Amino acid sequence: MEVTEGTAKVFWISGSDEAVTLIETTGTYSDTITLPDGGNYIGIECEDFTGNIELNIE
Repeated sequence: MEVTEGTAKVFWISGSDEAVTLIETTGTYSDTITLPDGGNYIGIECEDFTGNIELNIE
């Protein structure tokens, strides 16, 4: 994730649980996140965002 302007947040929802923030940043961030088996949902929330977000799901 590269945030040139604004902010970006990546969050995770599992089943009917509340959303959990995985990454919230300005600037540049890179990480590997392992999620449990089952129904996982990834969301991205941005505010005044300019930049790049790349998700690789395996």
